[in-house]
Amino acid sequence: MQQFKEAGENELARFVFPIKLPRDATVGEDLNKRLAGKLQTTASAVLKEDGSVWLEKELLIDNSDEKIGFYGFEFPRYNYALNGLPYSYLYGNGFGTILPDRIIKVNVNTKDMKVLNITFFIFQII
Repeated sequence: MQQFKEAGENELARFVFPIKLPRDATVGEDLNKRLAGKLQTTASAVLKEDGSVWLEKELLIDNSDEKIGFYGFEFPRYNYALNGLPYSYLYGNGFGTILPDRIIKVNVNTKDMKVLNITFFIFQII
């Protein structure tokens, strides 16, 4: 267990970046500031001199108390048909054991988190 702790803490974070660079973008500008009023985020996307964009994450939860689980967080399948649309909630499985033992719902705007602990597993043997 100590080896996992040394590897670092689990984080639930998001990155926000532009699909296309605006023509009037300037070097050093945080392009996410242009989203004011459309999306609340502390993530940054800064234009560099070589035309690349440097991303900084936004933490969605504080997992110092390991509410999502010591062994991590698993996202559900991503629906590409909804890509780019606004959303408020993120759902996933938390791992306090080697198997998922909790369902997690995170409001990505307020960063409130609800945890449903599962104390049993149902297996089907074929």
